[in-house]
Amino acid sequence: MMRWASLLSLLLLAFSFQGYGQKIKDGNTAFERKQYHTAIPLLSKAYEKAPTRLEKGKSRLNWRKATGF
Repeated sequence: MMRWASLLSLLLLAFSFQGYGQKIKDGNTAFERKQYHTAIPLLSKAYEKAPTRLEKGKSRLNWRKATGF
């Protein structure tokens, strides 16, 4: 029984670190993962490159939430 519990806890630990080392290249992804320091400059670039007002609005809203304004 103890062996299964330790195996289960090891598997859960391995799955919890699955996406930890991935480099984030998108501002919205960084914002969703609550990495606000990374998200702010990426969201600013996304705002400048956004082709529609809707996408600009989403980028600016997440930027404002990340900066605390």
